[in-house]
Amino acid sequence: MLFKILHYLAFSVAIGGGVASMILGIRASKNADAAPHLRGAQRAIGTGAILAIGLLWITGLAMWIGSYGASMALGGGFHVKLAAATLLTVLSAYVFVRGKNAAKGGTPLPPKTARLIGATTLSLAVVAVSAAVVTFSG
Repeated sequence: MLFKILHYLAFSVAIGGGVASMILGIRASKNADAAPHLRGAQRAIGTGAILAIGLLWITGLAMWIGSYGASMALGGGFHVKLAAATLLTVLSAYVFVRGKNAAKGGTPLPPKTARLIGATTLSLAVVAVSAAVVTFSG
């Protein structure tokens, strides 16, 4: 039960952080004076979101192993969830690392790319949670 509660809380932080980060990124791209402050907030929120994604993997794997013995025979919805969660993790990690590098003087993501990745990760989060509900709801 504890893993499930932590899993839900981590999902809330991850998706909420992703949405908040997208909003800050849009605002920063439209206001050069506020951009440094908004980018700092975006990095802090991104750090929380990436840690929450890590917690999602830890709790999800623990529940999967504990409840299903690591069985891959949970149906297509489970595989869709895994694929969406994996791609979401890869994209989020990429944006996180790029953001840390940009903060140290590296090149930030171009706004169009950032918007595309933001929309993609949000869509993947919706797919992952939908597939999980389909898979694990009796």
